[in-house]
Amino acid sequence: MTNTLASVVFAIWLAEGGTNASVPYGILSVPVRKVETNESNTNRVRLRSEVCQVRKAGRANGRPVLPSVSVQDQARQICERTIVNNVRRWQAAGRPGCYFDFLGDRYVPAATDPRGNVKWKRNVRALLNHRKCNCMKP
Repeated sequence: MTNTLASVVFAIWLAEGGTNASVPYGILSVPVRKVETNESNTNRVRLRSEVCQVRKAGRANGRPVLPSVSVQDQARQICERTIVNNVRRWQAAGRPGCYFDFLGDRYVPAATDPRGNVKWKRNVRALLNHRKCNCMKP
């Protein structure tokens, strides 16, 4: 395998907008709320207060409170699992075509967003080729 997991994850992060992405890594299963730079400090304090109330409620009910993980970290972990699981699916399917086409069809289904599917595949490939990586070969 010529591409490492980290290089594919990084390429997806960049293709999805990098630091300017409204949805980190394009992962829609994690609720994301991007804090605007012009948002008042009062709103930020209110949000922190709401998070603290949720954590206190968890302790009061005897449930363990999970360590806080940033939304971006959660999205990166889901992205990594998606890539790894999709390699298994691709291998089980007999490695049809290029892996990145297979991954792109899972990440941005053509039935849902045909233009997005084509653009995603093109962008991820271009980013990986720029980093001197090639498509995964069977």
